[in-house]
Amino acid sequence: MSYKKQSVNEDEQFRLAAKAIIALRSEKLSGIAKALQLDPGGLSGWLGGTPNRLSLEKKEILSNYLGLEFTHISPSVVHYWNTNIEDLSEFAPVVINKDLLKKITVTPILADTITIGCIYHSKVGDTTLVILCRPQNKAFNSRCARSEDPEAGPARRRGARGRVQPTE
Repeated sequence: MSYKKQSVNEDEQFRLAAKAIIALRSEKLSGIAKALQLDPGGLSGWLGGTPNRLSLEKKEILSNYLGLEFTHISPSVVHYWNTNIEDLSEFAPVVINKDLLKKITVTPILADTITIGCIYHSKVGDTTLVILCRPQNKAFNSRCARSEDPEAGPARRRGARGRVQPTE
């Protein structure tokens, strides 16, 4: 994807989307800066709202690293976010295409009568969005994590999985 010069408003939307993905991934700016060989101060400054702290080339590198196509998650990337329903509710409108958001359905996952998570699903054209969210109740969440497949590892037993991919 070629990253083109954007207006101030578009750059602000990209900055908000980048911050949302970083929060959903629970990544540290120092780790991102190191992985992408970016100046940590420049990255932090740009994410903080100071314009012109990142060149177009560096914004393209950051966009690709975060799996974004400008202001939305890329349908060609599988995203994994270890997050909860509250964080997803806050950040999803920032990073998910508005057409997918309008058609989203939410299905609760129940154990007896207790909601233990939910599935978000949406499809527009050849793009499908599926998000699995962990329960809100942390005590129940840890009980669920222990009862799942022990070979899956802790990151697989709890969390939200955001998956957007083209369908055939």
